[in-house]
Amino acid sequence: MSGMKNIDIINQRLSRGPLDKTGKAELARELGISSAGLESILTFYTPDRGEDLLCTGLPCRMKWQGRAIEMSVGAREESCLGYCDHAPVMRVEGKFVTVTGSGIAEIEESNHDFVKRNIEHISEYTLKGGYSYLEGEGGKIDGDGMLQRVEKSGLRGMGGAGFPVHLKWKSFRQFSNEDSYLLVNAHEGEPGTFKDRKILELAPHSVLDGAIIAAVSNGIRRIVVGIKKEYALGYASLTMAREELTERVRNSGHSIPEIEIIRAGGSYVTGEETALMEALEGRRSEPRLRPPFPTEIGLYSRPTLVHNAETLSAIASLASSGKELLKSYCLSGDVKHPGTYRVKIGTALGKLMESSGNGPMTGVKAVMPGGLSGGILPGSNEELKLDFDSVRKAGAGLGTGSVIVLSSRRCMVETAENVASFFMKESCGKCMPCRHGTKELKEILSGARQGRGSEIDLENGGEIARMMIDGSICALGQVAGRMYMDAVAHFRDEFLDHLKGVCRSESCFSGGMER
Repeated sequence: MSGMKNIDIINQRLSRGPLDKTGKAELARELGISSAGLESILTFYTPDRGEDLLCTGLPCRMKWQGRAIEMSVGAREESCLGYCDHAPVMRVEGKFVTVTGSGIAEIEESNHDFVKRNIEHISEYTLKGGYSYLEGEGGKIDGDGMLQRVEKSGLRGMGGAGFPVHLKWKSFRQFSNEDSYLLVNAHEGEPGTFKDRKILELAPHSVLDGAIIAAVSNGIRRIVVGIKKEYALGYASLTMAREELTERVRNSGHSIPEIEIIRAGGSYVTGEETALMEALEGRRSEPRLRPPFPTEIGLYSRPTLVHNAETLSAIASLASSGKELLKSYCLSGDVKHPGTYRVKIGTALGKLMESSGNGPMTGVKAVMPGGLSGGILPGSNEELKLDFDSVRKAGAGLGTGSVIVLSSRRCMVETAENVASFFMKESCGKCMPCRHGTKELKEILSGARQGRGSEIDLENGGEIARMMIDGSICALGQVAGRMYMDAVAHFRDEFLDHLKGVCRSESCFSGGMER
């Protein structure tokens, strides 16, 4: 359990300001690690000391052009602030704001009072059938029955990989023991993805309920929630929900697993399950080599069952109602009504657009069906069903269900360069294919955007991308390579025009946002 102590101490010290030589030596002794080990940690995490932040995630970058960019002077760039449906976004004097040509306005849902007014309390949650095992004298969770229900539903993990939940449970049961953990992955960080933030802030009991059901069904007595440090409102909501649940359990006479909520720093890669474990144990959040998989050796070297927040919310819904599973799709980019839309899994892309008030997919050049990590497809895929298998057959990935729409006025070369910049910045640098490959792809795409380079350079980029796909330790390098290959394959003519100094969107050779 020393890792839990370490991360708390590190978070506390980083928030105070820079450490001098004496301070670093004292902290290293307190943590029981070498000075080099401490320096490795301190150089990995960027401390948040309340400075102004400028979101440079793709949905925000798409909206910055033509806006009052001078407002960002002095702000630190951040890959994603989690409010992609309000793009473009900044944090100014501690408040999250959306920026318009006429000024700035605070994002209402980012305000603590908004969350306080709209959060679902335990009294409301239980009226819908939540925590039913705490009611009556014989309340209990039938683990085998729940496994069968999960398998019958076809539920798959909603954190990005889409692995069948029942198979993960069966794998875990081969290694589980009394020291096992359930890890709730609440470290959301990919541009275009903001569904978990909303669930954590407004429906925290659904996450805790699902976590308890998954834990008890698999004989687990300890639950750890690893939440993104920047999600202060989500952390407050989960903490409040745990307090309400503790009181209800005390009055019910039943017992539940121990629940610990830990704030973890780190960038996008920390959302990878083994990288999150490293962060929670007080180390650099770098992905681990696999095998062994977390179900065998996970958090604190114990067998660990890992689920993301939306997956656990779905498990809770399945247990209480047994109804058809719904999924939250994040819609952002060139749409009139960005937001989170909860619909049936497998809903067609065009139907999602129309049902959300965004109209038919006329004038859509491209779409990322699974965010930056899901690849890119031409906009002619309005009949594409948004489920894991259908999107994979189309040559992309559903990922977290973060749909980013790009209109015909978007330059695909510039878009590809922006995505490559994100992956280069967010690479942890642990493995060579990702560390060097993301930089090489960024340089090739920067050259193409500026009208430099040749078709041979594009081909070389394809070779680098294939090396990244085959050799990267975690998905970051793999999806960065796939995004490059998708963009060049689907929009090759546009890339070739760019190499001749012609931008079809008339944006790259006539100004625009340069950051």
